Amino acid sequence: MLAVAGLALYRSGVNLEDHTGDIIRKARAMTNVSTAAAARAAGISEAELSALEASGEIGKRPDFAALARLVGLQWL
Repeated sequence: MLAVAGLALYRSGVNLEDHTGDIIRKARAMTNVSTAAAARAAGISEAELSALEASGEIGKRPDFAALARLVGLQWL
């Protein structure tokens, strides 16, 4: 679950308007966190982060907790 501004989003087969990558991209933009810094925190390459932000999917599981802390999201 990813909590954003008090709104909890569950990935349970429900079609959400914003996918995980959209949320990450928007949080990065609002906090002025670079792609490089976000990728480092997540433990993935910049290319992998860009793919995640574009599609909401990635083969390698990022460190979502560290990334969430960096961009001001709450990871539950």
